[in-house]
Amino acid sequence: MTASSVCREASTPKRKLEISFGGCGFLGVYHVGVGKCVVDHVPHLFDEFSGFYGASAGAITAVCAACKSDPMVPYKWVKKTFEASREHKLLGALHPSFNLYARLREFLEGFLPEDAHKKCRNKVKISMTTFDETKTIPEPKNWLVSNFTTRKELINAIIGSSFIPGYAGLKDLPKVRGKRCCDGGFTSNIPRGHDPNVITVSPFSGECDICPQGESHSPHFLHVVDQSLQLSTRNLHRLLKALVPTQWSELEDLFYCGYKDAYRFFKLEGKSFSYFWCNILPELAPELFIAGR
Repeated sequence: MTASSVCREASTPKRKLEISFGGCGFLGVYHVGVGKCVVDHVPHLFDEFSGFYGASAGAITAVCAACKSDPMVPYKWVKKTFEASREHKLLGALHPSFNLYARLREFLEGFLPEDAHKKCRNKVKISMTTFDETKTIPEPKNWLVSNFTTRKELINAIIGSSFIPGYAGLKDLPKVRGKRCCDGGFTSNIPRGHDPNVITVSPFSGECDICPQGESHSPHFLHVVDQSLQLSTRNLHRLLKALVPTQWSELEDLFYCGYKDAYRFFKLEGKSFSYFWCNILPELAPELFIAGR
């Protein structure tokens, strides 16, 4: 039985599918692993999603998913960027001469299709932090942008959502539609609008639908903005490495972790979607992993 026939024969109502990729810096390779799993095992799934949310690194994944781009291209760019950052041994990507945002813009300009803004319009929602400048002290507030009019505006939104003031040197805040903005994770790191059924993705173990599992038995959670993180040594380690990673092997492991966690989620929860054949997915075997690790 094919995946399409399973979809046609499903008698239960279809569940609206939306997905949100959380902000996480270099740990965004976890999201790439999730995307690669979908491409390998449920390639039609991204067509079924009605909405993609993203903050910071998650915004890049959301746009790539909506455009149905090859997830391994961002993976290779992250690896290349990591290797370049290690030329500054002490500070890495924090070094003032390492312009991460210029590198990101160059990558997006060369990678995204010319009609990316049309594919993402009203489907991708990018979380940014902007400021109410009518107040004596500008008050930060979240801004979800979705109605992209040009490819340049889409790229500017990704840059704005990823921009951390002071990171990689002192730079002016970028502008999107005339508003100064910075990393969306400051005000909504797991954006989801008003829909509680959005599938949430994060490389930090906690309460997201797709996240690392079984790492700690700690009952304690740290609530940061709109995300609950399990208090564990591994999560603390990831927080430290999100902006200044020191070993590529750790990021590579996180990529495969995202792949496995996504597979596990779709196999266990897929029946509730009634869109695809997750209920007949086999157990994940080592040979299903991407060749060349």
